[in-house]
Amino acid sequence: MGLETFLFIILIGGIVYWFFRKKNPESQIKWLEEKAYWLYGMSLEKHNSPILYDIHEDDEKRLKETEDKYIRLKEKYKFDQNMLLKIAIDWRDYNLNLFGKVSEWKKLGVNVEDNAYEEYGEGIREHQLIIEEIEKRFDSLLKEK
Repeated sequence: MGLETFLFIILIGGIVYWFFRKKNPESQIKWLEEKAYWLYGMSLEKHNSPILYDIHEDDEKRLKETEDKYIRLKEKYKFDQNMLLKIAIDWRDYNLNLFGKVSEWKKLGVNVEDNAYEEYGEGIREHQLIIEEIEKRFDSLLKEK
């Protein structure tokens, strides 16, 4: 067997391994959790504005409550990889939308126009609706037997 054949087999083996690893629900869940917790940390960043601080405190409390629900759901469905994957996707989306709200807060902190609060309300509307739906889904899953 020549060197080219050997390298080709290693290359194909690496591609197959990468493909199946990406398809593995456990690795997908781990990747989603890493992204969710990165966003989680970014969302907890403190603000200097007293108005933004009050808004942020409310969402920080909700975030910690939802994280508790996420941990409970992981334990409840630890033997159902498909359900764990769905829950991990929701957890990542929850944190992504909370980070979207934080981004809107930051824009509000530097926006000095008269319509700043209207723009803020419009900017967070979709993020807030998604957050609420994920919270409802987590509550519903926790109630199931």
